[in-house]
Amino acid sequence: MLHEKEDADFIAMMSGELQEAITEQVNLAAERGNDQVSWQEFAGNYQ
Repeated sequence: MLHEKEDADFIAMMSGELQEAITEQVNLAAERGNDQVSWQEFAGNYQ
């Protein structure tokens, strides 16, 4: 492909930047145990 080298370079660059931007890892197993958020609560209606 014409842009394979450019794509690989871009992905490598973004991977490094994304790793630097991550400040906290999320524990997905713990998050799955949380109650589901309703659409009303998601919209900011906490009543």
